[in-house]
Amino acid sequence: MYTRLINLFFLTYFFVVSTTQAEVYKWTDENGRIHYSDKKPGNQSSEEVKIRPHTQAVTQPIPQGTETKDPKSLNTEEDLKPYKKKQKVTMYGASWCGYCKSARAYFKKNKIRYTEYDIDKNANARKRYEKLGGTGVPLIVAKRKQMQGFSITGFEKWYESL
Repeated sequence: MYTRLINLFFLTYFFVVSTTQAEVYKWTDENGRIHYSDKKPGNQSSEEVKIRPHTQAVTQPIPQGTETKDPKSLNTEEDLKPYKKKQKVTMYGASWCGYCKSARAYFKKNKIRYTEYDIDKNANARKRYEKLGGTGVPLIVAKRKQMQGFSITGFEKWYESL
């Protein structure tokens, strides 16, 4: 009897934990600042944000015809050269994202050249991100391959495969 109660408790616990989701709301204040909260603002119009956690990095090819760099920013001859061992990467991220912050720190520490686009502040970046099939941030792109999410081991494996 005691064993059955324990099993029932754990079964119930894991069912409840696996189906629990939090509501997150996004709104822009009168100064143009974007805010996120688990409470709906009383006097502001807001939208509910769907958040899916990324527990591991997922890589996939970039769809044909999708540009990852703004053509206006191709200013130097180096940007037009073929990729070298240390590939330059493009990251679609957001200022509030902890994984994006980790990726930035890792890129700087390892001297990996990168360009970052904030999808909350740049409408064109948001469109490119959506065209690439982004489902969360960061979305990291290099040499026609992309990586969704960030972990050091996942990135190193992905980066070496370029």
